[in-house]
Order: sequence, then C-alpha cells, then structure tokens
Amino acid sequence: MPEAIDIKNPLELRNFKYISEELPICVAEVPVDASLIRVISSCFHDDFIWARILKGTIVIDIDGNQQLLQKNDFLFINSNHVYSISEVQEPGFIRVMFAKPSTLSNPLLDRKINRMISDVKFSSTIIHPINPLFYADMDAIYDLSRSRPQEFEFKILSHYVNQLRQIYRIYQHTNPEETVNHDANYDALREMMAFIGESYRNEINLDDIAAAGGVSRSKATRLFRSYIQKSPIQHLQEYRLERSVYFLTQTKLSISEIAQSCGFNQQSYFNRLFIRHFGMTPKQMRSDPKYSR
Repeated sequence: MPEAIDIKNPLELRNFKYISEELPICVAEVPVDASLIRVISSCFHDDFIWARILKGTIVIDIDGNQQLLQKNDFLFINSNHVYSISEVQEPGFIRVMFAKPSTLSNPLLDRKINRMISDVKFSSTIIHPINPLFYADMDAIYDLSRSRPQEFEFKILSHYVNQLRQIYRIYQHTNPEETVNHDANYDALREMMAFIGESYRNEINLDDIAAAGGVSRSKATRLFRSYIQKSPIQHLQEYRLERSVYFLTQTKLSISEIAQSCGFNQQSYFNRLFIRHFGMTPKQMRSDPKYSR
C-alpha cells in the first residue's frame, strides 16, 4: 500500500511504496492543490511514470519544457528525465503509476525498452485519450494492488505489459528513425476514434464512423478489430458506458438523463449493457462509496 503522500511534491518517488521488491510497481491517487505552485525542486529517477488527470488542470515541466495537463489527459515520462509541477490552474486529483524498467526481464523486451530509454528525444508523451483503454490497464493495476485477490501478481504483470506495449507503440510512431513509412491505417483509426469521442452523445452508426476515417464500412471494422480487438460499434458502446460512469459518480443527473446524455435512447437498453459490462446496475454503482469521489 502506498505510504502517506507529501502534498508539496506528490510525484516524488520516496513518497510511494512498491507492491513488493519482486514487483516494483506502485499506483496511487494524489490530491493536487494550489500548494504545488510553491514546488521548486525537480525530481529525477530511473522509473517510468504514468499519470492520469482525474480532475483539475496542472502545468508540468519536463526537461525544461512546459506541458498543460487537463482532466482525462494521460502522461508518460520516460526513465531518467527531470520533471516538476510548476503550476496548478485547477485543483483536483491525479492517479500516478511508477514502475522500474527492470520490472520485466526478458532479452527481447530489454532490447526494446533500453532503446526507448536511451533515446533522449523521447522524454515524455501526452495522450488526450479518446479511448479509455489507454488508462484501463493502470486503473486495473490500481484496483488489484488494493484488493490483492489470489495470484493477483500475474494479473498485474499482464496489465503492465499491455500498458508498456501502448507506450512503446507510441514511441515507435513518434521516433523519426522508426517511422519512415507513414501508417495511414492508424491515422484513419485515430480519426474514427476521435469522431466517437466527440459525437458519442448523438445517434451515430457504422457509416458515420467509417466516413470520419475516410474508409469503407468493412475497412473500418477491420481496423478496429486489428488495433483494439473490438468492432467500431462495440467501442462506441463501451465508450458511452465509460462516460456514463463519470455522470453517475460526479453529477446528480437522473439515470434516465445520463442514459440520454450518453447516446442511449432507451434506459432499459442502457441498464442491460451497463450490467453486462460492469456487473452491477447504474444505481448500485452510484450508491457504492468506492466509485464516488
């Protein structure tokens, strides 16, 4: 379990505790308020860092470059880089994960990871997640590290591998030496997912999604299944369900209002999908203290 956090520097590694020596991963939620403006010392260590902005707006300085982070932004900081929080524009919470690069020891993975670490041009990346799957693995690690079910270590490592894989794919895409060939398919997928993120409240179908990416219906389906192992409509439904969780836990809207605002015309259909996806009704989630903030 993480130790108490020093609010004056919440992203400093000494304030956290790994799951174990054999599993050097730590995930914690950190409150962020205006006191961080007074932070002047920078942090430097060899861990990978992921940070998801749950609420609020901050400015973070990484190797002298300032980046604005807002709610739902997802940040990765590579090993061996200097960072500090220089401004808090809106108080809130951050979910942070530290992991040692040596968490996974395998000749193939070591070669890829060391290449990424040694690339000084790849200090960090900020993802404006149109897809909640970008942070789903970190959230799963957070829950598993607290509940600790039987053999939870295997599950945590599985999620961690997937999280690291996402970052490595981003690194390959942003590294000029690794991206000689432009991936038009990935660009089309990104446009379609952005369209879903912007239009999920409306009545949209497969034709609309495919048009956003400039591809046919069949190619849209192939791209989604190839990259995220879901159909476009499955992703649309899951995105709507994930957004409904925010409204359930952060607002006082009625469940019928939430269903409508998330693109579900019938509350009964919304309820069925919600139970299938989360294993509980919307009402049960709203009343569960662990989902409220």
